[in-house]
Amino acid sequence: MNLYKRHTAKFLRLCLIIPSYLYAASTLADIKPASEQHTNGQNNFNTFCASCHLGAMPEAPILEALKLYPPERIVTALESGVMSTQGLPLSRKEKHNLAFYLTGKKIVKKKIQTNFACANPNNTQLNLNKSATWNGFGGQESSIRYQAGEQHLTPENINKLKLKWSFAFPEATRVRAQPIVTPEITYIASQAGIIYALDTETGCAHWQFEADSEVRGSLFLQHDKTGTPTSLYFGDFKANIYAINAQTGVLQWQSQVSDHPMATITGSVIADGDKLYVPVSSTEIIAAARTNYECCTFRGAFVALDRKNGKKIWTTYTTEEPKITGKNSDGVDQYGPSGAPIWSSPTIDKKRDLIYVATGQNYSSPATGTSDAAIAIDMKNGEIKWVTQVTKGDAWNGACIYKRPNCPKEDGPDFDIGASPMLVTDKEGVDRLIIGQKSGMVYALNPDNNGKILWQKRLGSGGTMGGVHW
Repeated sequence: MNLYKRHTAKFLRLCLIIPSYLYAASTLADIKPASEQHTNGQNNFNTFCASCHLGAMPEAPILEALKLYPPERIVTALESGVMSTQGLPLSRKEKHNLAFYLTGKKIVKKKIQTNFACANPNNTQLNLNKSATWNGFGGQESSIRYQAGEQHLTPENINKLKLKWSFAFPEATRVRAQPIVTPEITYIASQAGIIYALDTETGCAHWQFEADSEVRGSLFLQHDKTGTPTSLYFGDFKANIYAINAQTGVLQWQSQVSDHPMATITGSVIADGDKLYVPVSSTEIIAAARTNYECCTFRGAFVALDRKNGKKIWTTYTTEEPKITGKNSDGVDQYGPSGAPIWSSPTIDKKRDLIYVATGQNYSSPATGTSDAAIAIDMKNGEIKWVTQVTKGDAWNGACIYKRPNCPKEDGPDFDIGASPMLVTDKEGVDRLIIGQKSGMVYALNPDNNGKILWQKRLGSGGTMGGVHW
């Protein structure tokens, strides 16, 4: 599920216990001269980074590894990645200085070029006409993540598969987005925010498109009535949504779906008719660990955009608008309710004109009835039709790891529903909505009876870092 919680919790636990000054004497002496930019970066490294990256946290890259990183990657990690909490006190200039200190390189904005390129200069028209049989995250509108009627791969021939081609992603160490594969083109996104159109037969790159930040959700390919690919939709880590030409990679439109500074998109988008549906989550649970942070003001959202131009049609929030509820023990304003983010992809139910989303926990008190819940939303106007909450009173953020002032009174248990709901039909032809939770529980809901729980089953012990995730 939420990779931030899994990795950041460990990171913060170690970094806050081990004083940074123990390592302040360690530097990158081989980077010279000690310019103002270098010195500023060194000071910030010793203050905010040294305690973990000098060996106290085995999972944190050591200095020798950081020196090999491109400086842009370090800045991205501090601004919107797993180091965003540590980067909060730093200005953009200070982050650039820190990256310069670590790598010895200044950030120069440049387009990442793919060496293994097809003979297709200047994004010329590809004349693609084949559609994708698996589209978006779940493969189907019901998001069951199951390829029905598969004929090519069988238990008898699976051991005969051989490598046909491979593709290395520049400026990236991970790829989280599922590809969209057609007989002609394989579309895929990377950590660097680059969308590639790879030739399915050879693996060469026909074109590439650079988004503003990492793309984590699956891509969604729009076809016209003849099955010809027309547009490719996706979201990035800075809560931008894009539509690009599926034939050429040229931007058609770009839209920001949230004005909250820590909003992000981790789930996948999906389109139906004239609407594009977007789940919105955030990284505010990380920032809340800081005592002087005004926790918390983000509220989960589900947005419908006009597929043709990216304009908002409606926005459905998962909590009421946060208001000041008091001050923490350090005298910092507190807000609530908040949170209930939508981490995963939506599930379309055309039979009932509904779209289902699943939420995470609240970030601050008071806990609401919409956290850790499945929510049915009217596809036409965004109206919430019913809510089924499976864990009540769940408000939690990063401050709860150390019982710091911003931890809400509920203090967890942090049992998000991080996996996309699945709409399935049983042997009797009855529909069931299946959801899995970090608690280790799986539930079956009745979509014809306001999401009434039909049965539940424990699959594992679950917990903050366990249970059912993505």
